[in-house]
Amino acid sequence: MARPVKLPKGIYKRGNVYWTRITIDGREYPESAKTDDLANAKAILAKRQAEVFEGRWTPNKRKTDLSVQGLSDLWLERNDTQEKKSFRHDVARFATLVRILGPSTLVNRLMLEDMEKLQARLRKVPGKADGATMANATVNRHLALLRSALNYAKARSYTHQEPLAGLKPLPERQKDELFTREQYEAIVSHPKASPDLQLACHIGFATGLRLQNVCDLDWSMIDLAKRQISLPKLDKNGKPMTKTGEGLKIGIKKSLVPVLEAARASARKGKLARIRGKLIGVTSQSICRTCSDICDDLGWPDHSFHAFRHGMVTSMLESGASQIEVMQQTGHKSIVTLARYATISHNRKLELLDRLDKADTDESVNS
Repeated sequence: MARPVKLPKGIYKRGNVYWTRITIDGREYPESAKTDDLANAKAILAKRQAEVFEGRWTPNKRKTDLSVQGLSDLWLERNDTQEKKSFRHDVARFATLVRILGPSTLVNRLMLEDMEKLQARLRKVPGKADGATMANATVNRHLALLRSALNYAKARSYTHQEPLAGLKPLPERQKDELFTREQYEAIVSHPKASPDLQLACHIGFATGLRLQNVCDLDWSMIDLAKRQISLPKLDKNGKPMTKTGEGLKIGIKKSLVPVLEAARASARKGKLARIRGKLIGVTSQSICRTCSDICDDLGWPDHSFHAFRHGMVTSMLESGASQIEVMQQTGHKSIVTLARYATISHNRKLELLDRLDKADTDESVNS
């Protein structure tokens, strides 16, 4: 087997094309060499370095030449090194953005009118369900990605006219994504609930893990004695195991221990189908669809499997856990993101209002 060619400093490869990278005042400036020949790439890098040394080339001269395709390459190159599981979503979303805006369109010529047209075009993109179009929340995620990329490009000395500054996000359907214990028990006892779905729901309710992480679990990650699940940084295929690209250790509720012990015993006897030694023998898409179907049958059309995660965040906060403690369990990196998962239950609201009534009464008595 031939050893890979060691590339000289300042040259790297994306796909079959070589790229150059020069550093000025501590800031890196990547540029496609537009060639698959290493010798040509070396010549291009040497020419650019000479121009910089002689003062004939500065970053300012490249400020206005960034295309939409170049913006995509710039953003994906940056995030490709972060080993985030969400990178594949960025790739898919940018592919859609490039297709609609046009790969050769210059970023500095984009205006608010272009963004309004983009928003309208995105709403017409086919969705996952038959006959459906892209949901408003998904459209907003595409535009949020574009905004982040534009901000990153601006930090790299590329100019643009802040085309998204005046664009209002589309209204999103407010989901009451929070499963109570009664709802959880109704789902696992539903006739459509297979053993795999029941086990996935047990784990989701007791840990707050994302569905994909639940379906990726194998027995080597579970320590019932410590009541701990350890998610590695990378899976067996070298891909990020978690959304943040970092390993995660979370606790397990006592109620889940006997469930997992029974599942392990059943797996040893071959009663549960398994994929490469995993706990769950079906895909996350299958679990998601079946869970949504059951929720529809039970009259909860706005609920999905992800409601287990919302429920874990809410129950931990209501039990008195700090935000940092909740983030250690759920793996969230931002308190802002965590806040979106917290839903104050009606009983909790009444409890807080009762405290206010008691405080008002005590104040009246003391006065």
